[in-house]
Amino acid sequence: MSNFSHPVTMNGTLQMSESSGLMKPYTPDWKSLDSHPLPAWFDQVKYGMFIHWGPYSSEDCGNLEHMNPDCLTAENFHPEEWAQLAVDAGMKYVIFTCKHGGGFAMYKTRFGKWNSVDSGPKRDFFGELMQAYRKAGLRVIAYYCKNDIFMPAEEWPEGKSQITDPVRFSQIVNDYDMQWACDHWPEFMREQIKEICEQYQPDGFWFDGVVPKYQYSGMQEVYAWIYNHYPEMVLNDRVGCFSQRKCHGDYYTYERPWIKPVHILPHKWQAERCLAGRWAYEPTLTEEQIEPAEQVLWELLDILALGGNYCLNIAPRADGSIPEYYSKRLLEVGDWLSKHAQAIYATLPWIWGYFAEGENIRYVMSQDEQTIYAFVRNWTDALLDLNYMHSSVCVAREVELLGGRTLEWTWGPKGSLQVRLPESQSDSKIKISALRIPIERESESVGEKRDG
Repeated sequence: MSNFSHPVTMNGTLQMSESSGLMKPYTPDWKSLDSHPLPAWFDQVKYGMFIHWGPYSSEDCGNLEHMNPDCLTAENFHPEEWAQLAVDAGMKYVIFTCKHGGGFAMYKTRFGKWNSVDSGPKRDFFGELMQAYRKAGLRVIAYYCKNDIFMPAEEWPEGKSQITDPVRFSQIVNDYDMQWACDHWPEFMREQIKEICEQYQPDGFWFDGVVPKYQYSGMQEVYAWIYNHYPEMVLNDRVGCFSQRKCHGDYYTYERPWIKPVHILPHKWQAERCLAGRWAYEPTLTEEQIEPAEQVLWELLDILALGGNYCLNIAPRADGSIPEYYSKRLLEVGDWLSKHAQAIYATLPWIWGYFAEGENIRYVMSQDEQTIYAFVRNWTDALLDLNYMHSSVCVAREVELLGGRTLEWTWGPKGSLQVRLPESQSDSKIKISALRIPIERESESVGEKRDG
């Protein structure tokens, strides 16, 4: 077996030695690993698609050890259509579940036969999707659950196994040649991560799972090996226990809708959300239970204003088809994004200003900090007061309604930017508009730019 040593290779020497000026490899300690710079692409893509798909997508799945690979029929799986949906939805990257808690690999692994190539549909789903996504210009992040059904009981919290049916579990181990995985964990986990890197070269990992005893030391080796060989990969913060999240990694994860930062963080983060229900396919789900497009979009804009990325989950059926209610909602949001792209991708949070004003106004700025974008919903008056666009902070040169026209504006008596809005917010079903406001920050311009 290969190991997670840290050789100086052509692909892997990112750190610059302060004393010698020579490149040096990352070492398995957090001081070294935390110096890994966030790859620029991840901060620019903003909006992505999370996909939970596997044998657990079957209506008859039951517990994880009761998964049946034959239920993953995939007769309606068309990777090019999945990729096109992401593109049309305005998404720039995808996170795909290569291996979830049931331990079933959706790719060709050399560690046993509990995978989609050696059993069930006998297809390399991650390989097919990688090819389609790359062709469509999308970035791809591999979801990998560290703790699966093959992790020994002593590694689980309180030393208690998650297996509820030992007979069925033994059948999986014997029938699918998984004894080595049980006997050699965590080496099994490390080697699977390495083979995903070497076989597919994804753009990053979204690690999941709680591994209390393995914790930092083992994952430090994994992170160092990846950074040294694939420096443009992004890795998340899930390195050990829940208490160890939001401490390390290239980006922090905020999985639940009621949890998010309350201010702009100095560290990149990502929000992962479901349109409705649970992460995997639910046959009883209806369109009425899916979040409205305007709500989805406002969540995206709110997250962007706070400096985060937004990754929205869909759950295909076991046959590979994507429920129409997912596609419909994503395309509604994508239509709005296609008309307002300059205010979304490659923007920055307004770090020297404000990210929000009340419940219905959010701000971001352009990369060169010369333009502020204000997102506005629920207009009630013809005159919009942007109190945080104050004359003491910056000077507006004009105000443009993206996809529309230049708007009349003036400075209010207390220094706020007052914009006269059209009668209709938008001709779209989504009643959210974006204002483009080129600005000047020079103090000598303040007295010259009062009226628009």
